[in-house]
Amino acid sequence: MKTAISLTPDDSPDLADRLNNLGLWLSTRFERTDMVEDLDYAVEAAKKAVKLTPESHQHYAGYLNNLANSHGKRFQRTSTVDDINCAIEASSRAVKSKSRKHPGFLNSLGVWLCARFETSGELMDLDHSIEAVRRAVDITSPSHPDRSAFLNTLGTSLSRKFERTDSVKDLNEALDIFTQCLGATPRDGPNFASTLNNLGICHGMRFERAGSIADLDHAIERTHESVVSTPHGHPQLPNRLNSLGNQLRARFQRTGATQDLEHAIDAAEKAIKIATKTHPHYPTYLSSLANKLSLRFERTNEVHHLDRAIELIDEAIQGTPLSRDSLAAYYNNLGSSLRTRYEKVGRESDIARAIEASNKAVDLTARDHPDISSYLNTLGNVFGSRFHRTDSLDDLDRCIKNITKAVEAMPQDHPDRSVIINSLGNGLDKRFEVTKSAGDRDSQMQWLLQAWNSKAAAPSQKIRAAGSAAYVYIQRKEWAKASALLREAVLLLPKVSPRFLAHADRQSLLSSLSGLTSMAAAAALSANKGPYEALRLLELGRGLISGFVMDIRTDTSELNLEYPGLAKEFDRVRDEMGQLQKRN
Repeated sequence: MKTAISLTPDDSPDLADRLNNLGLWLSTRFERTDMVEDLDYAVEAAKKAVKLTPESHQHYAGYLNNLANSHGKRFQRTSTVDDINCAIEASSRAVKSKSRKHPGFLNSLGVWLCARFETSGELMDLDHSIEAVRRAVDITSPSHPDRSAFLNTLGTSLSRKFERTDSVKDLNEALDIFTQCLGATPRDGPNFASTLNNLGICHGMRFERAGSIADLDHAIERTHESVVSTPHGHPQLPNRLNSLGNQLRARFQRTGATQDLEHAIDAAEKAIKIATKTHPHYPTYLSSLANKLSLRFERTNEVHHLDRAIELIDEAIQGTPLSRDSLAAYYNNLGSSLRTRYEKVGRESDIARAIEASNKAVDLTARDHPDISSYLNTLGNVFGSRFHRTDSLDDLDRCIKNITKAVEAMPQDHPDRSVIINSLGNGLDKRFEVTKSAGDRDSQMQWLLQAWNSKAAAPSQKIRAAGSAAYVYIQRKEWAKASALLREAVLLLPKVSPRFLAHADRQSLLSSLSGLTSMAAAAALSANKGPYEALRLLELGRGLISGFVMDIRTDTSELNLEYPGLAKEFDRVRDEMGQLQKRN
């Protein structure tokens, strides 16, 4: 084609078309080879095609759209802001052009507006993206082969909006759209693997928001199938490996199955190994691996895993522009990892860096961003860790102040809100021990009872809150209140399944169960409810502990790999025993 163009006179009516075709072929080749030089030539060819073509020409809008796509792809590869602005400008001109109306132009505009949002964080770009792609979908026949691609774009923009606004409605719509897309996409089609990946990511998001284990299983199934469906050497393979690793990591945190963590680390290592170091997503892959290595440290207590995690996050931060929304997440992860190493090793430089990194995460994040609660909580916990070593009341004050802000910024129906409230309760309890301030004790009780009464809180978190609040009642000799609260907490225990808790939480829960039931029995006696009630609570607790030990000690993940039928039958019998225990 380059030869044909070189032989075509400058005044030939065919020159613009040949330049446009050259740009398309080069852009397509880039998708297979990841050679940025191809995009450079594609942009230049498309520019010349547009320049040679009058606005009234029937192909003018198409040439503009192709120019926009070349600029947009180069932005995705190089993060050059000028490219994304040029892409949006060219797409807008294509949409407004009177030469030809086409839903594909609206879809392209939506793609590049969403891409700019990921850099700028401007919600207006995302809203305009959704608006443009909805129009594209609305004017496209349900039987048109491009409609699934337009729906895919719409689903992506809606999922990004959920990440930014915590709108569950947008997330559910995105899930419905990706499910619809998958059903309409041929298995051997070019968009099949990307649709699987998008659907898996959305299931993972809903799991993080609502806690349904079914969503997490779907997330792993879809992202795994996406990886399997992606050829080796494909530029999107690192991204899909990273997605799979993130879902496996989430399941490890929920179930404690070490095999999931090792597979997650393996996927993350592969993503880094095959990704180009200059790719804009490379820092994301580094940070993802770092998170998983930090979890491995928590499981093995081997500090070298944590050391490498911190090195990887440092590298991710160094390779990320200030304009990137993800930079705050990297600083948050760095602060958390440095805090963990400080608690393990006691290095003062680590806690100083942890405070600096956590502060940066908060400073870089808008106050209405869904992640601000997490970052404030990390910052508060960093100060709390330093307080435990220094006994500095100033550190404890900062701990409580930031965790309070974290709770206040989190939606009432978020399942993690009770986790942060329990953390806040611990901080207020520590300060009360130092200052004996009645205000701190009253505030602690208000928060703990709020967590206990929350409909969104996990049963394990409600029980923790109840135990802490009951302890305060006992200190005040308010035995009737303590007994009533502890009785309800013990009755809630059958709703806690250790298999659906993080491993550390399972061990902590098991160690605290006997204490909870003993405290409930003692409170019942002190409240003059009689020995029968006390004995009943003790027996209920004893039976539940036996069942929990069986759950915790029996990991069927390896059995499931070799003999899935037998593993399923074991789980069924175990669950039946659990139901029998509840009835008893």
